[in-house]
Amino acid sequence: MNDKRITQKDVAELAGVSTSIVSYVINNGPRSVSEETKQRVWQAIETLNYRPDKYAQKLMREKWQSGQLHQFGAIIGGGVEHLQRPFYGAILAGIYQGARNTGEKLRFVQFFDDLHDPITFNQLTDQSEISGLILMAIDQAIKTKADETLLNKLLDRIDNVVCVEQKWGNLPAVVFDLQEAAYKAVSHLIGLGHQHIGYIGLNDRRVFGYQQAFFSQHIPINRELIYTLDLINDAVGGYDGASELLNCGHPPTALCAASDEVAIGILRYAHENNLSIPHDIALVSIDNVELSPYLTPALTTIDIPKHQMGEHAVRMLQERAQHPKSPAVAAVLPTELIIRESCGAKIKQISSPLFH
Repeated sequence: MNDKRITQKDVAELAGVSTSIVSYVINNGPRSVSEETKQRVWQAIETLNYRPDKYAQKLMREKWQSGQLHQFGAIIGGGVEHLQRPFYGAILAGIYQGARNTGEKLRFVQFFDDLHDPITFNQLTDQSEISGLILMAIDQAIKTKADETLLNKLLDRIDNVVCVEQKWGNLPAVVFDLQEAAYKAVSHLIGLGHQHIGYIGLNDRRVFGYQQAFFSQHIPINRELIYTLDLINDAVGGYDGASELLNCGHPPTALCAASDEVAIGILRYAHENNLSIPHDIALVSIDNVELSPYLTPALTTIDIPKHQMGEHAVRMLQERAQHPKSPAVAAVLPTELIIRESCGAKIKQISSPLFH
């Protein structure tokens, strides 16, 4: 069978069922199939490495190019908590807006873990219905060998895939420089005269940016002022981190929060403990969610182009559908320091030439 395309007939023969049963299993209907028969069919599919006809994928691309059908899907790493967070909500809003701007249709938004169900996987990766996928926060989905295998199957099934927010392998992507964002935040605090600066957030490239700002100014780093979180950059982590760092033997005079949500937790802790921001503690964060100007004090933060990342990902998906042989590139969108009250500087918006 290595010399010919595997068909549903091959699957049916190996599973000992009819081709119609194979179709019912793959499409989850219209007739019901016993669980034991389903398992035999899926085992045969795995053994034969059956995939829908590549012709269907070619036909889908032709429809995309001709304007007959514009549909794509979005796969999210992590779980429901991502949809509850303003950062990812803004990216999704950008994806929806990008679809409206380009006349395409977002056919589904699905969590990556759901694709471990073979029925769901086959329903969502039918090349006759979608011509591309956007992967969001995919780095948070790949935790096991089974996850890696599933992602490879997904990429084998759909060849037009764009990552957003985080790059994965050699896939095209729309991202921002996380390290540079933290570097800007900490450099701004150093420019205001602070040298004893704490960090609260995930142990990712933001920590490198935090350290880079000290290295560039030849200032020693106190690693005891780096409070790393385990799972997400949320307000609870910000509150706990502030409680830890602001009660240590030599507390910082300023804090860099990995996200605006972390900063909200810091603000809460400061309020409960009669600490004034920015007079007692200066604060800069990363994100610039919609609420950040309305906090008390208004939050100085690094603006991440969340909405634009979503829109740009849709345009990239469209361009790659029309030009499938174009090289995979990563578009890095710029970030910007937004100065408000929490850092203690003059309230205005700037984009410092230092960071261009």
